Amino acid sequence: MEKNRFSNLVGRSEVIQRLVQLAPEDALKISRFVQSRLTSYEARLYLNEFIVTSLREYMNEEVYNMHARTMLGMRALCAIDESMQERLEHLIQNARLIVENLVMCKSRIQMHNIVGGETAIVARVLKSVPELKNDDMMIVYGKKALNTDNQSTPTIKHTDITLTDNDEEDDLLRAQHQYPQAPSMLLAKAILDQCSQPVRAGEALLSMTDHISTVPSLSREARVNLVEKMVQYCKICFLSDIEAQEQIVMCDSILTRAELLKVRIRFYEF
Repeated sequence: MEKNRFSNLVGRSEVIQRLVQLAPEDALKISRFVQSRLTSYEARLYLNEFIVTSLREYMNEEVYNMHARTMLGMRALCAIDESMQERLEHLIQNARLIVENLVMCKSRIQMHNIVGGETAIVARVLKSVPELKNDDMMIVYGKKALNTDNQSTPTIKHTDITLTDNDEEDDLLRAQHQYPQAPSMLLAKAILDQCSQPVRAGEALLSMTDHISTVPSLSREARVNLVEKMVQYCKICFLSDIEAQEQIVMCDSILTRAELLKVRIRFYEF
């Protein structure tokens, strides 16, 4: 009953009105106590935002930073469904790892909306918490989506990966991680679309084309088709920057050669 009473209170403006009438030290103490009793992330976030924005001068730097990190984590968790909230709650102090975990455990529902018009979960989190955008991380996983030697090393391929916020353990998970569907330009695009600087995504992908064009694990036709899709995406990225004309010309050149190679491959098949 007590939890329900708190849940009903939080979210109403009169709660804050009552808190601001108290001495700041009392408001902080009561806010933290009530927050610890709440089960709804939305309700907890409401109080935590009040603590961070209105009571900062009454906390030392360590306590303030803890609340600020928690606020980011709560905002991220509020953008995902309850089952994921429970699995990722331990990362509430490190919201960046919440995003990374979602990217690593990517499914069609998590990264893009191919099936049933599902809202993209990662995109939704980043829209809700734009401070968590990290182009370096997205480029790393975008490249993993195009990995061509998934079978050569033991890896983690299931969707139950959970980062721990322990640097050593998480680095091991990252090193072992692969996407079962790689190489997949569809998956790479879904990840790289989350970059705030499209040109960086395009340059990262363009740097991979030489390698992709020579990997023995793919047929010649598959290599050409994949490179073509990659360069088409790169060109779209570069079109967003008026200063990327040189890269656009390079993309056009590669696409012309890819088209000629496709004609030659079809010719020799007959």
